[in-house]
Amino acid sequence: MNDFPHVFHGHGAYTSTEVPGKATRRRFTLGYKRKIVALAAGLPDGELGAMLRREGLYSSHLTHWRHQVATLDAQTPEPQRGRKPDPTRPEKLRINQLERDLARAQKRLVQAEAIIDAQKKPVCAAGVAKQRGAAMSALPALSAMVGVARTCAGLGLSRAMLYRRRQPKASTRVTRTPPLKLDAAEQTAVLGELMSPRFVDRAPQQIYAVLLDEGRYLCSVRTMYRLLVARKAVRERREQRVHPVYARPELLAEAPNQLWSWDITKLKTTVKWTYVYLYVVLDVYSRYVVGWLLSTRESAALARELVEQTALREAVPKDQLTLHADRGAPMRSKTLAELLVDLGIEASFSRPQQSNDNPYSESLFKTTKYAPDFPACFAGIDHARDVITPFFEHYNHHHRHTGIGLMTPAAVHHGHAPRITAERAMILAAAFDRHPHRFKGRVPQPPRVPDKVYINPPRENPVSSSAPVTETH
Repeated sequence: MNDFPHVFHGHGAYTSTEVPGKATRRRFTLGYKRKIVALAAGLPDGELGAMLRREGLYSSHLTHWRHQVATLDAQTPEPQRGRKPDPTRPEKLRINQLERDLARAQKRLVQAEAIIDAQKKPVCAAGVAKQRGAAMSALPALSAMVGVARTCAGLGLSRAMLYRRRQPKASTRVTRTPPLKLDAAEQTAVLGELMSPRFVDRAPQQIYAVLLDEGRYLCSVRTMYRLLVARKAVRERREQRVHPVYARPELLAEAPNQLWSWDITKLKTTVKWTYVYLYVVLDVYSRYVVGWLLSTRESAALARELVEQTALREAVPKDQLTLHADRGAPMRSKTLAELLVDLGIEASFSRPQQSNDNPYSESLFKTTKYAPDFPACFAGIDHARDVITPFFEHYNHHHRHTGIGLMTPAAVHHGHAPRITAERAMILAAAFDRHPHRFKGRVPQPPRVPDKVYINPPRENPVSSSAPVTETH
């Protein structure tokens, strides 16, 4: 059977390759190693252990670095330090001094202008806390130039408030010492064991258990950690990888064929552990299924074929479209990435284990699988094709989508939405003219297609009530 079943007439999507940052381990520079070796040279065992814990090092690090530094010192001479005399240095110092003088003069000018403005128009209106706070923040600089009395009069502030803030009353709160706290001698004994060469490489739980087996109890494990934290001696010392932080995708579509989303889902068959794979490319703005195919496997070659055919059918110009997907193997394959570069399509990927970064494809799959007549399993790929083909035909051309003003995806995708909205408005206006009392005097308006559709809208720009209608996921 052909592995490239016909792509149903819709529209396609693309994916691009993203090269994420690799997980890295902790690295130590030669200068840092020399610094630690030099610090450790004159420390006794207890202080040496404390230093190793603070820096997050094991004693084996120190032993290896001592040998490494000694070998380098024996092989390479110490380079000469210091910088060569610069004949232009006096002139540079003079220029820097003049620039600082100019900055101070400009600052004084700004302060003088602020005083004049304050005298003409009081900054603080009675009862406005924000203006009073701004005036109080400007008061110290202004009072240093013209005096406290004139500044307070110009800003409308009370001098008593200024003096109270300058000399706040000292707190008389007495800190209670916990009755179970270890005294200084006991803390010193615990820290001596924690920092000793015997236990410097062990965790407090291990030290606690060893001391108990020896018939000694100094304190609890939590107290050991508390003492180490107070001395900044608790940090990760294992060679663990630090995984990269993936950026949150923030994508915007203001018209069809600007942002596509695509994904692959499994459809059960009557044979156990055997599935049919449904590839779907969706236009995010119009919710129009621009391309789809069925196969018995996930394949980067099939994904490339789907994207290429759909892009050619939609005739999307270069550098206009963004193709969003999750981080599956076909989505991030080299084969598809090369195609996207050739077609001028930008790729976008969800964060790992973040299904909310690809909400439109996930929503479409739920709509598909929860349809009333959608089978629980299929007899094979031909049965699946016989079901999916009419389903997407109905979805694109007959299904009224609540996210796009109760329009069909085809109407929005092909630009018929403004005409349909105007016709609906005329029908509602006629209904209002016949029975205005039923609408409480307000002309009803049809639902509108959002002007902007986001995947993860920017958090810095909250949507106000006067902003255009938008939809976000």
